[in-house]
Amino acid sequence: VTATIKKPMAGANLQTVLEGMRTDMRKAAENLEFEEGKYKWSINLEVIKKSMIDLRSFPDFDYIKLIENKILCIYGEDSDYVKDEYFNNFKHYFSNVSFQKIKDAGHFLHVEKASEFYEISLNFFKN
Repeated sequence: VTATIKKPMAGANLQTVLEGMRTDMRKAAENLEFEEGKYKWSINLEVIKKSMIDLRSFPDFDYIKLIENKILCIYGEDSDYVKDEYFNNFKHYFSNVSFQKIKDAGHFLHVEKASEFYEISLNFFKN
């Protein structure tokens, strides 16, 4: 789920953004499948296939500029994809980044700990 906000919002504008997030989260849930008494995440291979060139080429350090917007990086404590040494890389490109770890969650924290992920996101957008 991705949300881009170019300026601070409050009131009705914030509500619109949050409703959009809820809609995006529902769409993301379409990749959930219930099988043998548990949920599993199905990967959208078609999208990955279409995006492979972009995925392999990121980041192109020549054109990336420092982003000063307020950024929140939410990550799962048990994720194999987020390592301590990456935090300085984040700070290099996002000067106003903060990090929020969700305990007992892996890479798919938005599914594993959906309520906690939603609450953290909601608080970030409210502030």
